[in-house]
Amino acid sequence: KELEDLARDLHDEERQTIDENPNKGTDDDDSDEGWVDEVQALTDEECKKLQVGIKPLRHMLVKLCKLAYKLIHSTTLLLPAWKMILEELKLGDRIMPHDVSTWWNLTFDMLEFALEYREVIDAITD
Repeated sequence: KELEDLARDLHDEERQTIDENPNKGTDDDDSDEGWVDEVQALTDEECKKLQVGIKPLRHMLVKLCKLAYKLIHSTTLLLPAWKMILEELKLGDRIMPHDVSTWWNLTFDMLEFALEYREVIDAITD
């Protein structure tokens, strides 16, 4: 329930991001040909165990998506604070990539960014 509440607006935020960047992600081949869904082969018990195991990861991904969206769309409060922290830590002026499910590899890019800028993320979320 907590994860559902946290992720409630993600679809709307994703739709807005796609609308704001209509040409981004259109060159990638999103074909799922040859894709094998390993979860379908799991027993009910294995599936439940998997869901429990990945819940913290899903929770973290939702929080990172929310932060990335708010950074992009909060030009008067959060974005200036983000830039100030970047400057204080002598890091390059970058904005966190916002994960969009239809843009291939963006989840990886967002996670890679979060690891590199973890100190900034920790500072802005405290």
